[in-house]
Amino acid sequence: VQRFAVGNDAGTTGTFSTLNQSVESTGTTSIGSAGNGTYTMEDSTHVAGTFTVGETADGIGVVNQNGGRVEVTGTFYAGQNGNGTYIMDRSDSLQSPEFIAGGEVIVGNAGIGVGRLDILDGRFDVNSTGFKVAHDSATSSGTVNIGTSVGVTNPFVTISGGNFETGDQGTG
Repeated sequence: VQRFAVGNDAGTTGTFSTLNQSVESTGTTSIGSAGNGTYTMEDSTHVAGTFTVGETADGIGVVNQNGGRVEVTGTFYAGQNGNGTYIMDRSDSLQSPEFIAGGEVIVGNAGIGVGRLDILDGRFDVNSTGFKVAHDSATSSGTVNIGTSVGVTNPFVTISGGNFETGDQGTG
């Protein structure tokens, strides 16, 4: 598909779940575009050009990646202009998640973007121009948590292109 959206229109609520499935969006994946969206992936694969959680000011999005693999060739946003939360954790089958970002990773972007990225387990690779937290606006905010205080986890983050910048212009 060109655009994969959950919670696309204002005032709507959408949920989507996958178990051992594959989803491919050649354009944009948007969870919580202008509505409320929740996407739960269990041991699944998702490929996207751009991946946005909390796209517009009215958008509220939550993504739970439990195991599986996500590959984003363009930019990944958690809280582009809305409120976005992305959580990576081990699945019930004990498969560790993988997230590969070919473009920029931005947590808490322009305007009133509020982003949160929890990497509780698995591998998060940024192979691009960088990783930015609270970017492009004094009113944006972003939080990145790596690991958890409960149990044993093995999160691993690699940034092999660009910089890691927190509090770029907002609160990070």
